[in-house]
Amino acid sequence: MPMRMRPARCIHALSVAIVISLLLVVWWAWKHDLTVVYLDAVSKSNMPETLMVDPYLVKPYWTNTSFASLPDLKQLNWPATEYSPVPVARIDQLTGSVVAHPPAFQPVFSRGQRALVSRLLALFAKVLSTNGLGDRFIINAGSLHGSLRHHDIIPYDDDVDVCVELSVLPRVIELFRVHEPDYVLYTEKNRGKLYTRKIPPELEQTDAEYSRNTSKYPWLWPAVDICYYTNNETHVYEFGANTWRRTWLISEFYPLLFRPFGHRWYPTPFNPIQYIRTMVTQDRFCFRPGYSHVFEMSLKLHATPCQNLAMRFAFVERFRVDSRSITFPPGASDHIKQLVICEERLILQSPMDQAPIVFHALQLPVHPDLAMLDTYNYGKNKEG
Repeated sequence: MPMRMRPARCIHALSVAIVISLLLVVWWAWKHDLTVVYLDAVSKSNMPETLMVDPYLVKPYWTNTSFASLPDLKQLNWPATEYSPVPVARIDQLTGSVVAHPPAFQPVFSRGQRALVSRLLALFAKVLSTNGLGDRFIINAGSLHGSLRHHDIIPYDDDVDVCVELSVLPRVIELFRVHEPDYVLYTEKNRGKLYTRKIPPELEQTDAEYSRNTSKYPWLWPAVDICYYTNNETHVYEFGANTWRRTWLISEFYPLLFRPFGHRWYPTPFNPIQYIRTMVTQDRFCFRPGYSHVFEMSLKLHATPCQNLAMRFAFVERFRVDSRSITFPPGASDHIKQLVICEERLILQSPMDQAPIVFHALQLPVHPDLAMLDTYNYGKNKEG
């Protein structure tokens, strides 16, 4: 005759089962980043009533910036980073073959290589910002595009880009001499590179954080790519490696504003989307450029609608915020006072029309041109 469980034990077992089920639900929600509403509610409850613009204005010495007043980017929820499974350009010990540039829209950096370019950029910023040159450079080109689209490096980019004011270049060269030979600042008339000393032979097969000799040119890779700009009373000019120049209104460029780029804040132009649109025509397509900075050689250009990447890579979605006040520093010009508050959400689209995953949300002072930018088409603003 089967034994029957006593009512008290039955209730206890049921209670335990319910608790375990609830814990599993919480774990599953955390695992799949479905705590968005909870995280968003917490962040907004701790948000000051007014957004202070001053900390976002880039200053010559960053010690004069109240970074504690800016969101702590390291504490945000971020999507998992994709890496190349092996270091690109590594020379195989047995065959002598070189690891090739990955296919289009695949990650180029290995874990170590991505950590290296992040460290190189942080070093560049530290050297300039501790010597009164913190407002004399910006993140540029693909890196600026990455800040706008992903709050980070474009997942399939192969370098990090900055642009520095030409007039301070001699001072920058002088400052980096103390970092030799571990770090090398290579400069030419129109362009420069920052990289590490060559990877030691005994570490060639590893993912150690060193640059490698990957092309016929004297610089190594991974590297920070450096361009130069200058300005007059009305315009800013970028000098490229070729004979052409890019030109912006000085009001589109200055004053510089901090934007998120990975776990750090970096200087960007005042109107970054207009800056980008001047460099490259913007539309609904995302591109794998037709050039490899790894091997300094041409690649086949690939393009796909950015929407096609929306379930693989997280993109920044924007909304203008009119319900929160914004406070400008005393004596701010009318030019600065045109800034508005924009909520930038890093989202990953879900299949079958489900709600997207929101990794984090930031409210930033931005130029009005950026506030209503379409998520997947940088040639237009969102409707409504």
